[in-house]
Amino acid sequence: MEDLDTLEAELDSYPQPLAAIEACWDGDVHGWFLRLYAVFEGASADHPRYTSKQLRTLTQGGMLRLFHREDPPWPEARMANALGEALASKRGVPFYFPAPMLPDDQVARWWDRDEAHRCSDCGVALRDGYVGRPWPWPGACAQCIAARVRAGAVHLNVHLTGVDLDTAEEFEAQRDPWFAAIVDAKVGLVRLVNALSDSELWVMLVVDGRDVGVDAVLQHLEARGQKGGAVVTVDGMDGRAERVWPPG
Repeated sequence: MEDLDTLEAELDSYPQPLAAIEACWDGDVHGWFLRLYAVFEGASADHPRYTSKQLRTLTQGGMLRLFHREDPPWPEARMANALGEALASKRGVPFYFPAPMLPDDQVARWWDRDEAHRCSDCGVALRDGYVGRPWPWPGACAQCIAARVRAGAVHLNVHLTGVDLDTAEEFEAQRDPWFAAIVDAKVGLVRLVNALSDSELWVMLVVDGRDVGVDAVLQHLEARGQKGGAVVTVDGMDGRAERVWPPG
């Protein structure tokens, strides 16, 4: 483990009171990596009450490790957990690492954890936002999505056109009913909702059964009297199929 004295000396160089230690996933064209942050009291451009300073970037290889079936595939997560826990314990502050098993850059930052919406399966805090489009809005965390897929779930992509998305309220009016149709109905998860433009919406679902998932989507569109059109694309082990709304 990296010398904690070195990291503590870095923390001592900042005059603000320390509030938390945080580990966050990020990624680029080469793959995933972890950023280890110190969160201090004091306003910043990112938050009205807190400031974050990056302490380290942790990585143990690119995406090829997944094809090589390395175990564990994300050893930097273990590194971040050990380092963050030790540093936070010495400083008497919380350590926040909401995605310790799988890379996920859709989880909420430490300072947003209490106000954020939650993964519908495990309850982890997820990023909120409709601050300029396109803006992906996650409905479930990467770990729960992966668990569903391992159990045989399939992906549905719904591309809607002719909808009104000029404001956050209109976006929410389109987004929220999907939870009643998919999550509350015990059909699956809402993976992501993304406003592609003021009139186009992309809804990504993970459903426990292909047929029941497609039926739930079409019933939802019919019940809402969905304006415009929609294309439902199914990705599964048996290939791809498309359904178009309205039918005919």
